Amino acid sequence: MKDMEFKIDYMGREDYSYAKRQKNKIASFKLVSASVYTLMLIISPLLIFLLGTNPPSPKTEISSASTSVYEEEIQAEVLKNDSYWKLAKRYCGDGKYFLSVKEANGSKALFEGDSVKVTCEL
Repeated sequence: MKDMEFKIDYMGREDYSYAKRQKNKIASFKLVSASVYTLMLIISPLLIFLLGTNPPSPKTEISSASTSVYEEEIQAEVLKNDSYWKLAKRYCGDGKYFLSVKEANGSKALFEGDSVKVTCEL
């Protein structure tokens, strides 16, 4: 009898061994994983730097150990959808000053275009 080689033919293609296909899949996965990891190592510090920096604020500040006190009372214009909290956050740097801003303006309703006093005291 003639020496016959057994070959599986699927849709006209010669079948590679299962182990070789798995090896190619694993190699591709490792390449993609290494590329993503390297990209994250490059991009992460850049994102942290960009998200961590704050733009300089237009207020003059005298800082003490625990709190900061601002020298003068600020006249501010109310923008659309503003609240006392948003005004305090914008001009004082923290929304916790909203009560002093509200008291300085007599707790009146805020409308777009109004001029209000902003004091940054607790």
